[in-house]
Amino acid sequence: MAASGGQEVTLTADGAVAAGKVVAWKAGKAAQIATTTATQSNGGANTGVSADADAGDNGFDMSYDPDNTRGFYAMNRLQSGGYYQLHQNVVALTGTAAASPAVAPTSSTLADIDGNQSWGVLYAGVSCSYDTANDQPIVAYRNLSSQLEFRGLYYNAATTYYPLSYSTVVYSGAIGTCTAMCWNPTTSQVVLVFTISNDMYIIVGDASGGVPITWGSSVQADAGVNVNDRFNIVWDSDEEVAVLIYKDNTSGGTKARAFSLTGSGASSAVVAGSAVYFGGTEQPDKKPAVAYDPQAKKTYVICNAASGNYYLSGYVTASGTTLTASTIKNFSGDVSMGTNGQYLGPARAVSGTDIYGAIVTYSNYGSGPYMYMGTVEYRAATDDVFWKEQPHLFASTTTYGAMVTYDSTKGFGCTYWIDYSGASTTCCYYIPNKSSETGTNILGIAQSTVADGQSVTISMAGKTYTTSGLTAGELYYAAGNGDVSTTAGRSGTMGSPFAIAKSTTELLIMRQVFGDTV
Repeated sequence: MAASGGQEVTLTADGAVAAGKVVAWKAGKAAQIATTTATQSNGGANTGVSADADAGDNGFDMSYDPDNTRGFYAMNRLQSGGYYQLHQNVVALTGTAAASPAVAPTSSTLADIDGNQSWGVLYAGVSCSYDTANDQPIVAYRNLSSQLEFRGLYYNAATTYYPLSYSTVVYSGAIGTCTAMCWNPTTSQVVLVFTISNDMYIIVGDASGGVPITWGSSVQADAGVNVNDRFNIVWDSDEEVAVLIYKDNTSGGTKARAFSLTGSGASSAVVAGSAVYFGGTEQPDKKPAVAYDPQAKKTYVICNAASGNYYLSGYVTASGTTLTASTIKNFSGDVSMGTNGQYLGPARAVSGTDIYGAIVTYSNYGSGPYMYMGTVEYRAATDDVFWKEQPHLFASTTTYGAMVTYDSTKGFGCTYWIDYSGASTTCCYYIPNKSSETGTNILGIAQSTVADGQSVTISMAGKTYTTSGLTAGELYYAAGNGDVSTTAGRSGTMGSPFAIAKSTTELLIMRQVFGDTV
């Protein structure tokens, strides 16, 4: 490859840079797009934790304890003779993504969250979060009397699990088999959603005064929608609102609504924005996975279609409590990620400050209900939410109850699942695809291959770069792996073309592209 004419610049390489790859500006240095990215991978399997866990009726969820670097995983567990209990498993994360990442359960058996049991009655609607004010995992669920129960559990270094801190029945009547909650770290308040018959209700609890949490009064979040226990909620930390996404089984389609918080203590309440419909008629067949991406400033919804179990996704953007919703797209027939990414089953998602997207862990209901994990992102070119790369197979075993946690400081997380056929639970660490994190502005194309810290010369605007395999007259973008491509690799900076093919061998760099890479 060679370059001629136009501008060029020589900078110190931040990480290895390969000739012909797109290079971006990163804190005064040159960084190849995606060169510092660790693609999604697994390792450190820990199997055989004694459990006959059951994922039915939304009976599982997770949260993460950043103070003690512990993943907290809650699940309905089948005891002997048809009795069920609500149990926890705790997984320790050690090392960092760059140095000896590892995960390991702190015990070979599960411990109680709620040890009450009744023959044939399951714990349902399990949802989890983390109380940063009191440093406690928190769990909401439908108890054996069909009531809405809420528990806080505290860290005790002397035990391998989280002992019970307090328990509160938030609503003593009968609720549905799904709950959802999110946490506002600014005001130390928790937002909890549940259903009574065909109506959705929302309530706010205040943890700023210590434990137990003080609850406000529940109000309707939406009436008569018959959500069929298909809803979830997440906190938008930029707009300071809770974003609720749910199925409307009465009118059809899928809806979203945002809520800001007001008051404190027993006066804690929500201020609701208007509910909006996603475009299209698609609906989640199971509790949807939701995550807020702080880089794209969008809330993602990822779920499976009722017909065919195909991958569905969409997003909402908030401005205060005003939401703008995308179309929920069905990826039936899209084989670009193989069967790994075309189908979806039960799923959970999480994001972080360095992911540039969201991590999704799920059972694949296409070729087999096996355990997969992938990283999704917003794509400006197609205005949708899709995989960054083909999702990774973690276990070729019948799997339900897929859960995931992530530590932005460590740069890796833990994916956790219930081995349905083996009556055990399994966890592995993963390092997500963080391919949009390098650079903030596209400079041009590297003229040579260099190692970290060496000087690299970059062809910039006006330069003609000689290569092969081009299509004359086509516009070219920066792909997510640093290649030049006729397809936009990301949103933002990488969603804009920066070069045009003069011929099948000559690529004219038209301009530098400035802006956020996300």
